Formats: sequence, structure tokens, C-alpha cells
Amino acid sequence: MVDDTSCKKRVTTRQMEGLDFHFAHDEGKGVWSHCVVTTHLVCGDQSFAWDFRPYFREQYCQEHNLNFKSKNDLALEMISAFPATANETVYVLMDSWYTSQKMLDACNSRGFHVIADVKTNRKISPAGVRISMSDFAAQYIQNSDLRSVTVGKLRMHACCFHGKKRSTQNEYLLCALHGS
Repeated sequence: MVDDTSCKKRVTTRQMEGLDFHFAHDEGKGVWSHCVVTTHLVCGDQSFAWDFRPYFREQYCQEHNLNFKSKNDLALEMISAFPATANETVYVLMDSWYTSQKMLDACNSRGFHVIADVKTNRKISPAGVRISMSDFAAQYIQNSDLRSVTVGKLRMHACCFHGKKRSTQNEYLLCALHGS
């Protein structure tokens, strides 16, 4: 799993290096914190943190003579460094922040499968037609295509199709529509 997290600090903590305002989803706003990009490994019934990289804003890197790396760049480094053998099946789980062409290409080149959230404005190519996911859902998904799915207390409708996302290999995409 690839994700990032904010390690919140008091705003009065100014002497600690690398602090900045980073968006925290749980608070819905930027919080004074360190930001760390992480990978987490799940194998059988074992689950543990695998790797992490501190994320620093570009201005901080310039001021401290560091090479700037985006969160996606840091995640790519960890995906590339993961020691998988050719006979292992690896699934990479990530949210829409990390679902980029570079990340999909890096996973595909390693033979890794990707399970990810994709922003609805992303372009897909079902049956060779290039269209945004939201337009595809509005124009081509019929009620008869949908199956009811419940995850915990969340009920949604879903359909699956086989297509391409830009230049990647063929993929199966599961479209989930919230609400009724």
C-alpha cells in the first residue's frame, strides 16, 4: 500500500526542521506537520510498515540544497526498490493521489497489479473510445449494468469493464457509484 501521512506538531514548534503546512484529510485543512510518504506490506496475516520517505516542499529543498522529489517521485522510488521475485504476485494499493501514468507504468514494468482509486476526470479508452470516466459513466453505464455492492455500511452500485487508461496495458476498471 502506498500512502502519505502528516505527523502533526504544535504551530509553536518552529525550530524543528522540515515542518510545513500539509493537508490532513481527517481535519479537512492544512496542519503544521512533517509529511511522510509510506509503503505498507501485507502478506498473509502479517501486516507492517515497509518503507517511508520524508516529503519536503520545493522551497524547503531549495533553501537546504536538497533535490526536490514530489510525493509521487518518492512513492516511485519505493515501488522500484521493492524486492519482489519473478514468481511472486504483487498488488499495489493506492488512492487517486498516486494514480499517475508514471506510477502505473512503473508497476506494470515490474509485473505488479494495481488496485487504485482513479479521479473521475481521468481519461480511459473502453472499446478504443477516449473519454473521461465521469462522461463514460453518464453516457454509457445503464442501470442494468450495475450490481449492488455493500462494503461495511456503505452501499454503492458498481460495474466492471475492460479497457485502457491512456497508453497502459489493458486493465479491468471497477466503477463504483455512491448513493442510489
